[in-house]
Amino acid sequence: MRYDSIGMRFVALFEMILIASVVPASGCDRSPPAPAAASSSAPDEVLARHVQVESLAQALPRRVTHLAVDGRNTLYWTQETEGTTSSAVSGTSGGGDVLYMLPDASAPASGVGTVASEVPRATALTTFNILAAIQGSGFRVQGSGKQKPGGSIQSICAGPDGEVYFYFVGGVGNVTQACLGRFDPRGGGSGRARGAESIRILADTKQLADATGMGGSLELARGTLLVQKPNDNSGAGTTRVLLFLRHTDGRAIFAFEPRRVGSSGTLDLSLSKPQGFSDIRRGDTNEPVDLTREDCDLSTGIGGDELIVTDRRLGALYRVDSLGKATLLASLVGLPEGVSVPTVVNDDLFAQASSSRTTTTESFKGCVLLFAPDGNPIDPPISARPDPANVRMSPPGLLSYSPAARTWVAMDQGDLHAPGEITVRALRLAQLLPIGVGPWAGTPNTPIRTSAAFVAYDASSGLLVRLRLVERR
Repeated sequence: MRYDSIGMRFVALFEMILIASVVPASGCDRSPPAPAAASSSAPDEVLARHVQVESLAQALPRRVTHLAVDGRNTLYWTQETEGTTSSAVSGTSGGGDVLYMLPDASAPASGVGTVASEVPRATALTTFNILAAIQGSGFRVQGSGKQKPGGSIQSICAGPDGEVYFYFVGGVGNVTQACLGRFDPRGGGSGRARGAESIRILADTKQLADATGMGGSLELARGTLLVQKPNDNSGAGTTRVLLFLRHTDGRAIFAFEPRRVGSSGTLDLSLSKPQGFSDIRRGDTNEPVDLTREDCDLSTGIGGDELIVTDRRLGALYRVDSLGKATLLASLVGLPEGVSVPTVVNDDLFAQASSSRTTTTESFKGCVLLFAPDGNPIDPPISARPDPANVRMSPPGLLSYSPAARTWVAMDQGDLHAPGEITVRALRLAQLLPIGVGPWAGTPNTPIRTSAAFVAYDASSGLLVRLRLVERR
């Protein structure tokens, strides 16, 4: 196994320069010194990298937390209220979920590492206002006694035009309501009436129950929203939003294009099923991929029409094409059990593909990023598991996998820099969301610049953090 920490490369280069500078020339009759040779390093060569971790905002620790980032670098988040279940209340009085927003989360940080941008604020997307928006179908928000309104916003994602899509399950008492909705923060306001006006229900309980075939068991399902974007940085092409619903006995996937959604009415979910994802199977064995398991995650894939399956039981990442064929992308065996879901980045942040001699037909030259926390390694006790991942690291750290080069690069604990308020060793990041690099991008001649940035929720501290990949050239 190979240790591929970026920081070690800079140390090795420094040692070579130091040795060359102290070795004396042999002989007494020395010829005049030769002119200094030009540097062998390219002007844009990266000498060292590190990950700068910064605090964005404080949330509650150890909560199920969902994040989204829009095109203006506005960060949205919501935390599921403790005590609520997928059936809305079960006699509890919890369920007061709220969507918060932080404008310009790419703003510079202060000297102590806390981002000096606008103050986070609550939006009008709340449990109460969502239930009020459902009221048009006859649902009553008012409850009495222990039967109070409750529910959870189970997933969010940002659309291409600043809107936020959400999946919600809640209700009053034993009456459960689920919905796929759209929230427009530009039409909001703190009042209930104005907030309800900016919430639109795209699919209600009956539509979802019928389209999924789950019927009354829909209340047991959890929803996940994903965004598929074109595999380039041009901003052109079609963006799709996917809704993935599953429970132990069934699952369903729907897809729609936000810019084709009309200004009113609901979605026709019967016409929103991507055919290739209705039956996902492994390409080598033709066995179906069981997405009903809780240890099997679905995330946005490479390109505008692919997905990635994270199978923690088997210790593997699978790449799923538009026809539903799943092929092994990379092994997770040996990596920490709490490794995050993968994040696809269109840029090859570590130039793995360009420096590799591996012959491959892979057209995607970007990379797949994961955060690896400190913890026990993934070690499936089954013979069908893949070979261990060819990478060494001292977690926690950032891992990058290049599909083109088929190699890993690790930036481990020593490469993570953070202010005192953040305990690096305790970081637990379940998801990395790309965000604009802001003023750190620099020019080609800038010696220190940020090449990429991500936001995440740290479950151990409750902090919303930003991770910047800083390069020294």
